[in-house]
Amino acid sequence: WDGNKQWNTNGIIISDEQNDQTNFSFAFNETNTKSLIVWEDFRNGQNFEIFGQVLNVDNGALSGDHIQFTSVVNDSLHNYMPVVENVVANEFMVIWEDGRGYINEDPLLINGVDLYGSGYKIGQGMTTDVNGIPICVAYHKQQNVNITHHSGQEFFLDWVDYRSSGKEDLANYYGRTIMKADLLSSGSQCFNCDVPTEFSLKPAYPNPFNGKVTFEFEMPAKEAVEFRIYDITGRVVADKLILPGFGGSYRVSWDGLNRSGQLVPSGI
Repeated sequence: WDGNKQWNTNGIIISDEQNDQTNFSFAFNETNTKSLIVWEDFRNGQNFEIFGQVLNVDNGALSGDHIQFTSVVNDSLHNYMPVVENVVANEFMVIWEDGRGYINEDPLLINGVDLYGSGYKIGQGMTTDVNGIPICVAYHKQQNVNITHHSGQEFFLDWVDYRSSGKEDLANYYGRTIMKADLLSSGSQCFNCDVPTEFSLKPAYPNPFNGKVTFEFEMPAKEAVEFRIYDITGRVVADKLILPGFGGSYRVSWDGLNRSGQLVPSGI
């Protein structure tokens, strides 16, 4: 960081696997001591997958084996353009364009790449299963995703979306909020603790509220939660994707703002 070159004169090898490794992205942890590097990898000779590696910034050492974020779903499908962002401390999220959209049985969703994501925590491993979770599954293709830090552990995703396409490609601009819930307790952090096997939600508090309302819930390991607030008529007021984590008790708050960032009026 002081402007001096580090490590070997000719650099270090991140990956020298067979075939191509291309289109990489990287992000640093909060202390700027570790970096997660991800890329498209054609080592299997059939399709591009997403792999990663943890780099020690201080000495140029690698963590060991490559991290495999995606595996072969179909030998004609590819995963493209990974983007990685630090969420908190040593935890990262990775989002990529995923070719599973080409084999969707729903005619309203088929024919294109969708957005999928995965999580990784240095020292603990994947917070999602291999091949990740769906971020956006829609008709045709969703591409060129960006991740922008908003506030706290909340991020905004935006991408070019072609779901309106008919005889020609029509590009629209879509986005969504993605966030990390506060971990209250985890079965992986104590001996003989029960890890939740299904989602459950506790009553909101305080209720009624002025300024902020809090929700506590149990979340199974490696599963995402769609967090939505509805008004009394059934309209969606707030919509966020809560990133997966290790199974346990979590907490998330809502500040009374709708999807446009406006304070909603009092009501139910």
